[in-house]
Amino acid sequence: MRSGWILACVICMSLSMNNWHISGQTETTVIHITCLVEFPEIASQNNIILDDHNCITLTLFGRINFLTRHAQQYALAFDYDSAIGDMDGAIELAEANDVSDTQLAELYTLRGEIIFLIYEWDRVLDNFNTALELDPDYAPAYFQRGILYYTMAQRESAQADFQHYLEIAPDGDDSAEAQRYIDSIQIELEALGG
Repeated sequence: MRSGWILACVICMSLSMNNWHISGQTETTVIHITCLVEFPEIASQNNIILDDHNCITLTLFGRINFLTRHAQQYALAFDYDSAIGDMDGAIELAEANDVSDTQLAELYTLRGEIIFLIYEWDRVLDNFNTALELDPDYAPAYFQRGILYYTMAQRESAQADFQHYLEIAPDGDDSAEAQRYIDSIQIELEALGG
């Protein structure tokens, strides 16, 4: 486990020291590092290929994962423009390389979540809708769109999305929260109707 931590530190130091930014390019991205430890299982788990010349090559999914993680870090630092830019790069890279619809749906959902933080609800809705057009069974997009609808005071639409989430993923990560939203919405709707 320690070697994975060392790998992550070396990669992060290499990227930040060189101000290197992995974007939507289609050719293989190579990071040269002079000192490596043995970590084949960690490398494969992180979509990294090692060669005999102390080079680390990020696979397509490694580059997409790098961009999404980088976007999440930018969002945590309140740098939303950079976060959205990295998500744009990840989506562009994924679309150019014909990744699965489910993987694209995940990327659109994550970009929608980040845009949600700057209150651009129309753009957020477009991202969640695109995710669901790509994969109508991608449960996290229903959950996130439900939160958006709830925030926009569209209670019936929110309730329908939370219920659909629970139909698709009854034991999903957000199932308890989806049920709490449904219960709250039901109470609100009953209060308004009676």
